[in-house]
Amino acid sequence: MRAILFVLLLIPSAMFSQNTDRFELNALWKFQLLYPVPFGDNSLAQAHDNNFGFGIELGLFRYNNFRLGGGLNIVQYKVTDIQTVGNFKNSNYTSWYVNISYEYRVTDQISLNPDIGYGVATVDQRTSSKSFGRQDGTEFRLGMTGAFHFTEFSSVFIGIHYVNAALDINTAPAYKDNFGKMNQVQLAIGLQFD
Repeated sequence: MRAILFVLLLIPSAMFSQNTDRFELNALWKFQLLYPVPFGDNSLAQAHDNNFGFGIELGLFRYNNFRLGGGLNIVQYKVTDIQTVGNFKNSNYTSWYVNISYEYRVTDQISLNPDIGYGVATVDQRTSSKSFGRQDGTEFRLGMTGAFHFTEFSSVFIGIHYVNAALDINTAPAYKDNFGKMNQVQLAIGLQFD
């Protein structure tokens, strides 16, 4: 439902775009510092402290103002409640995703870039080099970045994304949502080069 709404919002922008139709291979690299804010009734929000993470994205294909690419995000959360999640120090959240974005130029130097993505997510519970378990699943993301282009090929950006993860967990049915569903808002700041 969210994906359909997002695409419907992008269609009018694409219809009135002044660019001519063309498909091209055009790399856009993004390097970002992330600050996730988990929320809701789940173990990530209730039994962990958020921490800074990092991400990298590559938008490889471009059609008019649309761009198709993918990314990797890594965040390490510190466990604060071992009674809830277990006797380990960290939960490492890693996601690989593909995304579609749209670049809307507000001015020559400022652009807004809504995007939507889907991918795989992993939570690895660890203490130093010892792993205490791993959950795999999927991730849905929806967000927006705003970029200030200080040269033709480089810019600085800020962003906000809603991230929803559904993880596979082998536990009692009463605890599946608590350990298997995670919601967070990811704030980002970074540099992009194209």
